[in-house]
Amino acid sequence: LKESPRRFVVENLNNKSNTQVRINDEILLVEGKSLTSMSQLKTLVFTAVANNKSTLSLKLRRGNQEMSVNEPIAEFK
Repeated sequence: LKESPRRFVVENLNNKSNTQVRINDEILLVEGKSLTSMSQLKTLVFTAVANNKSTLSLKLRRGNQEMSVNEPIAEFK
């Protein structure tokens, strides 16, 4: 038996309207890096914000299609 790799699937968009991401999209890469944990994702987002980036480079799988998008970083309040 093969252990299936960890998957990161979008479950909620938190009312975000300016997005190319959809519910059930699988996140394959963030800034060119494979995700290993949610804490890694948070670190990548905070690093991008600290470097004054306004978008994150994402590679997604939607159904059978893979796509690359530059996703606006949500504002933190």
